[in-house]
Amino acid sequence: MSVISVVIPTKNRLPLLIFALESVLNQKYPFMEIIIADNSDNEEILNYIASIQDVRIKYYRTGSLSLQDNWQYGISKTEGEYVILLRDKVALKSDSITLLSSILKSQNFPDWVSWGCDNINPLTGHYSYQKNGNYEIININTNDIIKSIGNGKWREIWDFIAPQESAIKKDLLIKIIEHPPNKLFFGAVGDIGLAYQLLINTNTIIHVNGSLMTGLFPMNSIGYDCATRSPKFIAFLESGGYGINDCIKHVPLKFFSCLNSTYNDLIEIDSIRGVKIIEPMINLRSYYSMIYKEMIETLFFGNVQKKEILQLESSIKELDPYLYDELIFKYQKIRKMYPLFNRVFCPLIAKGFFFPSQIINKIIDIHHTFKFLTKDQRKSLLLILVVLKREERMKRLESFYSKTALKYLRSNNKISKIQESFN
Repeated sequence: MSVISVVIPTKNRLPLLIFALESVLNQKYPFMEIIIADNSDNEEILNYIASIQDVRIKYYRTGSLSLQDNWQYGISKTEGEYVILLRDKVALKSDSITLLSSILKSQNFPDWVSWGCDNINPLTGHYSYQKNGNYEIININTNDIIKSIGNGKWREIWDFIAPQESAIKKDLLIKIIEHPPNKLFFGAVGDIGLAYQLLINTNTIIHVNGSLMTGLFPMNSIGYDCATRSPKFIAFLESGGYGINDCIKHVPLKFFSCLNSTYNDLIEIDSIRGVKIIEPMINLRSYYSMIYKEMIETLFFGNVQKKEILQLESSIKELDPYLYDELIFKYQKIRKMYPLFNRVFCPLIAKGFFFPSQIINKIIDIHHTFKFLTKDQRKSLLLILVVLKREERMKRLESFYSKTALKYLRSNNKISKIQESFN
């Protein structure tokens, strides 16, 4: 059997660490080591680990490292043949490492095995299962994944390549470190940098079509902060020595967004390696559309100014006038909603409420039922529902909204009419 190293990087988050660590200690797989890379500025985690006294745990107090350097430090201390990078807000499911060991053996010990992760929203208690979790084994060509990245299909492919939901051969990680840029976690969003380096150093991903983990999301999520362009993400960038301009220097549209930052990192990795892989594959028309969509959506989080949207529209018009006309037509109704969202939506987000359920819950909690809302608040709630217009989302909202609110919306047929105007 292969020795499997589970690395748990953490900082000042003892309750979350306990959530992750207990799930690993409860695994029945005998050939396992646990690496704790503690970047804390207090001794809470140190004292907790000392109280456990489990020989499988190897504790390292790092301190003063960036998040990405702390992750890499933890990996550098592993002795197993395979490495699992376990975030401290994620727990392994029961006997998942035993199952993983069987998969590794059945697939002749591949370089890279990935799987899914179920999610719990700690704010609502909602549990979302990994789609199609039948645990069948899928062989995926990494060149196909890179082409999908070029076409902007990040959401479709991320579940297959997320390094934090993978078992990776230690030898492969060493190989990556030995070549430029000589870092596993490279760029503003380091896990994406690692995923890309894994892709260009392997031919195949073995993907388990099911979940071996459960995570707390969107709690403490850098990806969420990046997608919403939160001030927390700007602070995270600065802690790693990055600025906004560092995230957009290689991309055609010089506007900061999560997608732009991602493409910028990948192009920079290629540049350091002296190759051009991802840049020629980027479908510019899709790229312009995605950047525009992301910036429009981020308007509603209050972290993008309307003048930036106007500047972006001007840039797209200069690059592709026909696409500009299409985008303006497609998103004109959403752009018109912005003033109302800005008055009602953004102040709640600024106070720390997550999008969308907690904000809507807050409205419902304050006013008890929809019939007590003011006219403007009713309009705001309807517009929020339009943003969440997918049918499956509507079904999930049953648990978030009072029956009075849904009855009102459906009896007046307002949602279907608004949705039709967007189709």
